[in-house]
Amino acid sequence: MQFFTAIFSLFAAAATAFPTKPGYLTQPMARDAGDVYACTGANFTGDCQYLKQPFDTCVIFPETLSKKVSSFGPDEGATCLLMQGSCNDSMPYRSASYPGISDLRNVTFDDMATSFICLH
Repeated sequence: MQFFTAIFSLFAAAATAFPTKPGYLTQPMARDAGDVYACTGANFTGDCQYLKQPFDTCVIFPETLSKKVSSFGPDEGATCLLMQGSCNDSMPYRSASYPGISDLRNVTFDDMATSFICLH
């Protein structure tokens, strides 16, 4: 009987010594591929916005970003085209995939984009 009590005491002590999973107030949310992070400054600085939209849909930048985007980063799993006009592919455009382009001056597309579209 004493042996059983000793083993049970050791088990109880060991079980309480291990940390438990922390409780979260909110569960992490999965992000959808095709979402992008766009900023007015190089190296993802300045006014930045995280934009969510479905694949294969032309998105017109809000006025705060239109012709002001200097860094652009799609989430993993998508290739996006930074475009002029309303996704006008007859005008110059730039392709970007994860982790994005941190300085659009390096690809001569700084402050030119007015829209984008992300593809599978």
